[in-house]
Amino acid sequence: MRNILFTTDFSDCANNALKFALPLADYLRCKIYFMHSNQLPAVEMQMADILIADVMDQKNQQAIAALNQLKFRTSEYAFQHNVDIPVDHILSIGFPAEEIMKAAEQLKPELVVAGTTGEGGFIKFLFGSTTTHLIKSLNYPLLLVPADANNTSIKNIAYAAGLESDDVTIIEKLLTMCAQLQARLFVFHVDKVLKESDYDLMADINKKFPEAIKKNSLTLEVLQGKSIIDGIDHYLNDRNIDMLAMTHHRKPFLDLFDRKIPQKMAKHSTIPLLIYQEVVKISNNIFLQWLLLLYHKV
Repeated sequence: MRNILFTTDFSDCANNALKFALPLADYLRCKIYFMHSNQLPAVEMQMADILIADVMDQKNQQAIAALNQLKFRTSEYAFQHNVDIPVDHILSIGFPAEEIMKAAEQLKPELVVAGTTGEGGFIKFLFGSTTTHLIKSLNYPLLLVPADANNTSIKNIAYAAGLESDDVTIIEKLLTMCAQLQARLFVFHVDKVLKESDYDLMADINKKFPEAIKKNSLTLEVLQGKSIIDGIDHYLNDRNIDMLAMTHHRKPFLDLFDRKIPQKMAKHSTIPLLIYQEVVKISNNIFLQWLLLLYHKV
């Protein structure tokens, strides 16, 4: 069975993200794994072993109670909507980013879901290092749900295409999701200066999806903006988009700003942001390997 990995710190922000995860689990026919990672503050790491064990035991008991509450909320949702959503939980000890990566590699989920905000708790830590690390390194789709996102009915999904080789694969995945959600897909490319090649590349994408375009389930557009972020924002507002999808590119030779666009969008987006990871083949070229290593330190 397919899985959704839902990361939580039991905050209001995480609870808001659950409002999106539950219908997605229903439509996508996924089992939800609720995950919480307990991390000892540095001061507690200096305690005697017996005190650390007591602290961890208390934290684990509190976490298990909260995880069981999430399972109960899922059961309530399933009963109210006459659906079946299997659930389980993962309780780990360690740094959130590392634990999420480990769990994702084991579960191979359809989505990893996290609530996002600039303030407080787990998500404040997320924006310090965990979200950045996940955006750059997670090998599975990452859905970031802002604390103020409130429209759980996903009917219009937009994909900000970089006109790269992996766009077609991502569009195919999104069309499958849209079919399950009964949603439309809007694919657009935005840049400060448009080139003839941009239109040519979008035309090539157009040729690969004639049926979807004919059924009006797929729209393709190229547009110009004062900045890429500004152009994306205007497009989302004009099209009443409910979810934005982007691809994070690992190529070290891309412009630093371009590589950080998903991170910038995650920090100020008011709608869910779905981030796919570009698949980069490992090169035998030592110089390229060095560039990749340098990039992940940026």
